[in-house]
Order: sequence, then structure tokens, then C-alpha cells
Amino acid sequence: MISSVLLKARAAWLFGAALIVCGLLLLLYFAALLLSQFGASGGELTASLHIATMFAVAGAVLTALGALVARGQAFRISVEKERRQDRLRRVHEYRYASRVEPYIGPRESDTGTEDPRWRR
Repeated sequence: MISSVLLKARAAWLFGAALIVCGLLLLLYFAALLLSQFGASGGELTASLHIATMFAVAGAVLTALGALVARGQAFRISVEKERRQDRLRRVHEYRYASRVEPYIGPRESDTGTEDPRWRR
């Protein structure tokens, strides 16, 4: 079963990856618009170039934001996987070990008697 922390981290990583894809699409739109405007007259070129430049800036910002989110979540996912592996390792190691529960009360040295719960 996947923990809720790991599930949330994977969803956030997927969101970051989607932001990267959206940003790259906007940058590709800018490049395609530049290539298509080579044969256009000067007036049309400046208006559409201004709009395409705004798209390119937005695309670069989205790509950078998506990369930051995905990178942070990738670290969080690896930490959560290490915790899960450590937990499974400890279950295997301590499965057959006898456990002595702690006892809060007077110590042997205080009463002079030995507590039978601490004997093995």
C-alpha cells in the first residue's frame, strides 16, 4: 500500500512535469511563430512577435517553476522510499526478537528487591 505522503509527492511531481510540458509547448509555439513570420511584412511581424515573446517568457517561467517542483518532489519521493525500505527492514529484523516492555516505577536499588519483569 502506498502511503499518503508518497502519493501526494508523486502527484506534485506529476504536476511539476505537466508545468514543464506546458512551458515547452509555449516555447515551441514561439519558435514556430518566428519561423512562419520570416516572409511577413514588418507591421505584422512586430505585433505577432510581441505576443509570441510574451508567450515565450510565460513558457520559460512555467518550465522553471515545473522543474523546481519536480526536483523537490523527486527528493521527497526518494526520502519516503528510503523510510519505507527501512521500516520493512526493521520489521524483518525484529519479528522474532523478544521485547521487554519498559517499567516505570521504583528501581531495584531503591527497594532492595528485584523486579521479576526484568529477568530473562
